[in-house]
Amino acid sequence: MALGGDPGGLGARLEVLELTGRVVEVRRDEEAEEAVSSVRLAVEDADVAAPKVLEALDGADGRSLDAPKPSFDEVFFRLVKGTSETP
Repeated sequence: MALGGDPGGLGARLEVLELTGRVVEVRRDEEAEEAVSSVRLAVEDADVAAPKVLEALDGADGRSLDAPKPSFDEVFFRLVKGTSETP
């Protein structure tokens, strides 16, 4: 998710986002002409959380929202790896 606007107002937006999920990463794009920050948010179900995130950020300068879907291979690898780590 990319947010534009005043970087000083990002803190309040992060508090709102934390009610929906766990903020994993915040990165500022130094090369952008305007102040743009990207926020990575971890949620259980992106399809369910996306409308809540957009509602929570009502009035924010939201530039984009992306919910990547892992491939079957990625999911399988995570499940197998998790199984091998369990005693």
